[in-house]
Amino acid sequence: MARLIRIRILIFFFLFLFLTNQLAFSEPPTSTIKSKEKEIKQLELDLFEIQREINSLNEFKISLENHLEVINANIAINYLKLDEVKVKLQRRRDVLKRRVKDIYVNGAIPFLEVILKSRDFADFLSRITFLAQILKQDLRLLSEIKKETRSIKRLKNQLVEERKKQAYIYREYQVKVNLLKQRENEKQRLLALANDELRRLIWEEGEKSRERWLLAARNSYSPDALIKMVQVRVFPYNDLFITSERMPRSYRGTSSFLYGISSWYGPGFHGRRTSSGEIFNQNDMTCAHKTLPLGTFLAITYRDKRIVVKVNDRGPFIPGRVFDLSKAAAYTLGFTGLAYVKAEIIEPE
Repeated sequence: MARLIRIRILIFFFLFLFLTNQLAFSEPPTSTIKSKEKEIKQLELDLFEIQREINSLNEFKISLENHLEVINANIAINYLKLDEVKVKLQRRRDVLKRRVKDIYVNGAIPFLEVILKSRDFADFLSRITFLAQILKQDLRLLSEIKKETRSIKRLKNQLVEERKKQAYIYREYQVKVNLLKQRENEKQRLLALANDELRRLIWEEGEKSRERWLLAARNSYSPDALIKMVQVRVFPYNDLFITSERMPRSYRGTSSFLYGISSWYGPGFHGRRTSSGEIFNQNDMTCAHKTLPLGTFLAITYRDKRIVVKVNDRGPFIPGRVFDLSKAAAYTLGFTGLAYVKAEIIEPE
């Protein structure tokens, strides 16, 4: 019974080591950061559009205020004209009233004057006609003054109505600008919160990355370690693959293949830290790739040689090359320069 318990404890211990090893080389969970960055970018675009609308409305406000100034000036001018015409009209009415009164109320005196001062009947008729023409001219002038008064009043009323419309548009502008300002303030508040959240996420991600790097460094070989190679199985293939003893011993193919030119690197990088945090050991079975998630396992075939490597670094950075194998991986495949290889993404079982 005690022996069975010890066996179970050992199994759990090795399972824990295996899981921590996989976590150490997994890609950092940056989806939350990317989502937050996307949200910030959208908020910045929204703010830009709101500010553009506000600027456009401010330009419209300047035009509106200038138009209102012109309308108010024209209204003031028409009020002055109307006052002048009213004075002129009142004076002409007073003159007309006096003449009518002289002719119709005190009609005897003027007519006697006309008769007495007339040299003959023809002169009398001429004087009477002249008085009638004067009265007719006064009435026509009075009519013209009234017509001018109506025209000025009509223009004044039109200007007043136009001012009311412009004032209504101005109030609408104020309402719209206030709403845009509220939206702008809300977007700025959300943007500030999103930036704070992004900084927090980046800091937490940095802390997690440091922890992963430390864990990866602890789980990698030291530069002077002696590395033993072992044979492992990749289902559904019958052939055995070669890898280092720290790698899992059983895998399953995913039918996801990559093809390309592979180079190798070693002495100049031996003992340095890789992109995953592991210490690079040229004698380990590792690989560099530009985009594959760190910690991905690859079954690589070159001619009749087969190996399993783990992606723990970024590269190669020379155009045309797809993989950069460690010195030991390239040596095991049997090439020392460049080689066109076939790789399949595999998963530990």
